[in-house]
Formats: sequence, C-alpha cells, structure tokens
Amino acid sequence: MTAAHTPKQLVEREIQELWNDKDLSVVDDMYSDDITLHYPGQPSIEGRAHFGGFVDMYLSAFPDLSIEVDDVIAEGDRVACRYTQQGTHRGRLLGLEATNNRMRITGTAIRRIENDQIAELWITDDSVGLLRQLDAFPRLVRPKQTPSDPQA
Repeated sequence: MTAAHTPKQLVEREIQELWNDKDLSVVDDMYSDDITLHYPGQPSIEGRAHFGGFVDMYLSAFPDLSIEVDDVIAEGDRVACRYTQQGTHRGRLLGLEATNNRMRITGTAIRRIENDQIAELWITDDSVGLLRQLDAFPRLVRPKQTPSDPQA
C-alpha cells in the first residue's frame, strides 16, 4: 500500500478489488498483520491469516457476491461505509449448506486505518435478513387471533 492512497481511497479499492473482483492476493497489501474484525454475536477474528480465511469462506459461500457502496465518510483514521451486498448462496456459510437462494442486505462498516492498512474493522449488517433469505430459521409465526381477541 502506498501512502498515495487516502483512507477513503483504500476502502474503495478494498471493496472493489477484494470483494467485487475477488482478488485474495490484496489481503496482504491492504490489511495489517494484526487486523481485527468485530462482528456482533461472533468472536472477533484476529490476524491477517484468520481474516483471509474468513474472506475466502464468505466468497466461497457467495461466489457472485457484489457490493455497492452507498456512502463513504472519512474522518482522521476512520472510514465509515454504508453498503448493499447481494449474491447467491452456493457454498457452506458458518455451518449452513448452500441453499442457492439469492440474498440482498445492507450494512455499515467502520474501518480504522493505521500505516496505510486496515487495522480494525467493525461490521453491522442485516444478518437476520440474511438468515431469513437463506431459510436458515423458520419465520416467526404470529398465533391466529379470534375476532374477540383485543389485539386483533
């Protein structure tokens, strides 16, 4: 990574080259050795090798993944990105076998940049929507209501 890239340009390049072009060779260039990924409800992923494994797993699960950047805001060493991702579930994802279902979800990611590399990443996305689209759990069913039911 050259210092000629601003933090915002680094993130735009990351999304295009890694996620959309699926070029795993950029992981060593774009991420620090001790990258930490924070994702709600999951243990943090620490270290470039583990992060690369996560990327590989996700891209294997969604080989046609595409991410559209909706907004990017940079301030100091932080870059916030609101995005929409979509793809077809064709591979194993965290224990869930391929469903061949299409998914489309939105999310927000904040990256901390250090020494022209991504050092920390916080992701918050519509994981419930993702699981619903993949039929990973039954839909919540509201009990039938009778006309005399005050909630009807």
